[in-house]
Amino acid sequence: MPAEKGFAPYLLAFDFKAICAVKSVTGKSLLNSTVWETMEDDPELVSCILWAGLQLYQPALPLDDVQHMLLPSQLGQVLPKIREAWTAVQPKAEPDPKPELVREPVPVP
Repeated sequence: MPAEKGFAPYLLAFDFKAICAVKSVTGKSLLNSTVWETMEDDPELVSCILWAGLQLYQPALPLDDVQHMLLPSQLGQVLPKIREAWTAVQPKAEPDPKPELVREPVPVP
């Protein structure tokens, strides 16, 4: 997902190396849904997720530089881009292979 900071475009992408980098730096797993629900309250986590997502295409960009680039006033623009890039790598929902089956609970005596 392209994201822009000033005049420079950056690409965000989350691979397993990015997931592991966030876990290594923050101790939090991107695979845990509560991370995504509460990340706005944790500036270290937001900057680390952004940094990790930038590493695939901008591997020379250090976390410290990302933290200096990010301003609190930009969170409204940055957070949706982070979530969009994360959503792009999630598996697509599979259609139900047997939609004709009844999906109601059956009482068991």
